[in-house]
Amino acid sequence: MKGIIVGGGIGGLTLGIALHQAGIDATVYEAAPVIKPVGAGILLGTNAMLVMKKLGLDKKLQAAGQQVYNGAVTDGKGRILQNMPMEMLEKHFGVTTTAIHRGRLQQILIDALPKDKFIIDKRAISIENGAKPSVTFEDGTTAKGDFLIGADGIHSVVRQSIFPQIKKRYSGQTCWRGVVSMVLPKEKQFQIKEMWSKKGRFAAIQIAEDLVYWYAVQKVEAGGKDNLSNLHQTIIPIFKEFDMAEKIISKTPVNQIIRGDLYDLKPTRPWFQNNISLVGDAIHAMTPNLGQGGAQSIEDAFALTRCLQKNKDLTSAFQQYEKLRYPKAKFVVDQSRLFGAIAHWENPLMISVRNFVLRNSPQKIFMKQFVKLYEVNY
Repeated sequence: MKGIIVGGGIGGLTLGIALHQAGIDATVYEAAPVIKPVGAGILLGTNAMLVMKKLGLDKKLQAAGQQVYNGAVTDGKGRILQNMPMEMLEKHFGVTTTAIHRGRLQQILIDALPKDKFIIDKRAISIENGAKPSVTFEDGTTAKGDFLIGADGIHSVVRQSIFPQIKKRYSGQTCWRGVVSMVLPKEKQFQIKEMWSKKGRFAAIQIAEDLVYWYAVQKVEAGGKDNLSNLHQTIIPIFKEFDMAEKIISKTPVNQIIRGDLYDLKPTRPWFQNNISLVGDAIHAMTPNLGQGGAQSIEDAFALTRCLQKNKDLTSAFQQYEKLRYPKAKFVVDQSRLFGAIAHWENPLMISVRNFVLRNSPQKIFMKQFVKLYEVNY
């Protein structure tokens, strides 16, 4: 059995690795003409690290990134609204969250694949959905296999070919993010603390010994553009009330600050048609409010591989994969969208109620939700 994976991001590469380790032939095709250490940071939550442990990559990722042992949501003045039970989660699961640069993560995943199973400069432009599905690339070449997996993100060419009715939806929020060469104070180096106010949200995380990843989120209309000549002067006043935000943003070169409107996909089924299926953002793109986009694509990759191992019939494998993954993916999409909406409430009374509830809810309630989020049962 031969597989084609369209998209060499986190989900596509993890799927290629998992299939290779399972003895299933598959090749990953990536649109980028060269692989550069681009992008910002990413949090690999406990569930992602559990899968990476099964794939034998957890130690390399931990060495290339930074462990996160403490987490919290605070108000704009730094007062704790909700502590995340990360130490309890580490004791429960045996692994903890790892913060890492996306470029380093991608390179570790690429290195775990046989060289001839990862092919770059292959931008998909059309899909043939037959008994032996095929993909045509921009350079005029094609690839054909027994099954084809779309791992090509929220703008998926593969998804558009089989489910053109699915449209992305705007969350109402825009995010600026970047990576800067600096070291946070010692007490902040192993934590993530997201700060909320009526103006927006801000967080900074150490992702390596000398690298800090930060993000800043504001509730604005979609489609806004930045003027690089005064970008610092534009966004620093918005977020300067947050601890260290002004210092961190001002040290980031403007041409390295990434702006992106936050979109997701409304949960929908099915996830496959004939011998074509989808993973990650291609079918359940989510806002980054729970830090689970990459982790859920990693779970997809592992679950799909197990289903292909257990079922010789592709339809049965894809049905089982969808049955396993849809409920959790839907839960995360919905919770992430809700979390983002609540974080950006503007009514003072509603904010007071929100903050009171977060401060006074028993830790065991949050622990129960996090266990549900991080369990991997494939």
